[in-house]
Amino acid sequence: MDCIYGIINRMNNQILYIGSTKDLGQRKSKHKSYCKYNNGFPIHTEINRLGGWDYIELEIYEKTNGKDQRTEREMFYQKKFKPKFSKHNAKR
Repeated sequence: MDCIYGIINRMNNQILYIGSTKDLGQRKSKHKSYCKYNNGFPIHTEINRLGGWDYIELEIYEKTNGKDQRTEREMFYQKKFKPKFSKHNAKR
């Protein structure tokens, strides 16, 4: 499913990350794998620090239609919610 999604801390409802994908199931699996192998990306380090995926929620903000729309709408949600981590500050 083409969509914009957020990764949210369930303990305080803080939006940690907003991303976009053409396959949410596959993307969620990648996030979990990155956490398991502690790849050093700040978002995954934060998820581990919080205690893992039991304390995290994945929320779909909008279904999209293609890469151009995903990119445009992801930027909209980044500006609207100002997540703790983004693609611009998520590098190792």
